[in-house]
Amino acid sequence: ADNHGLIIADGGRVVMTAQAKDALLSTVLNNDGVIRARSLETRNGEIWLGGGASGVVSVSGTLDASGTETGQSGGSIKVLGDKVGLFSQAKVDVSGVGAGGTALIGGNWQGKGSEQNASATYVGSEVSIHADAVGVGNGGKVVIWSDGSTRFYGSLSARGGANSGDGGKAEVSGKQNLTFAGKADLAAPKGQTGAVLLDPDDLYVGADPTNGAVVEPDGDTDPTTFFAQTNPNDYYVLAASLAGDTAYTLQANHDVIFN
Repeated sequence: ADNHGLIIADGGRVVMTAQAKDALLSTVLNNDGVIRARSLETRNGEIWLGGGASGVVSVSGTLDASGTETGQSGGSIKVLGDKVGLFSQAKVDVSGVGAGGTALIGGNWQGKGSEQNASATYVGSEVSIHADAVGVGNGGKVVIWSDGSTRFYGSLSARGGANSGDGGKAEVSGKQNLTFAGKADLAAPKGQTGAVLLDPDDLYVGADPTNGAVVEPDGDTDPTTFFAQTNPNDYYVLAASLAGDTAYTLQANHDVIFN
């Protein structure tokens, strides 16, 4: 299933799925266009991309469920599948003038909830995810999860409102492995700073062991091929990423190792 154009359902719900009846068959869902379901009056928009139990979901376009009018909160965006990738300059936006919404990439908080959990999740260096409260109110919720390995090089924000409100909350993690080498902004100019949770099996915190040699897919790379080429030795938390007006919780099932 491919979307290269523009889908608009403000105040409504957009569902885009590619699911095989046979769980052993792989599927691919691509969105490099724009899907928009902004809040309309008091109704929040929803966007759900689902790749199924064996599907790869690739997003390089825009997913917009923001609330742009006074008092509106952001809606919800879910990008779910067996393998989930945000590539190129993909943008996910659930910001709201009144409050931030919810963005779930690869699963829900700590893999709990009714949402399908990905086995691998990837967020590229030019990708941005926003769940900000623009004017007043609290920042929203951002989760980037997988039951296996998660690699995050992009940027996320769940800021509190410029006039009032607290920062939101975010979790970036793989249940087993995690690379966190991006940026997070959960500041609150007039409220309490938000927090980011990093909680895989083991956390390795330090300098970039790859010396910046991260191979990212180009527009011609098949996402299935990309996920098959992951390097298990590249999982680390970049110490320089733990910066800014944001609180971090480092939690591991086994060890937290500072290099």
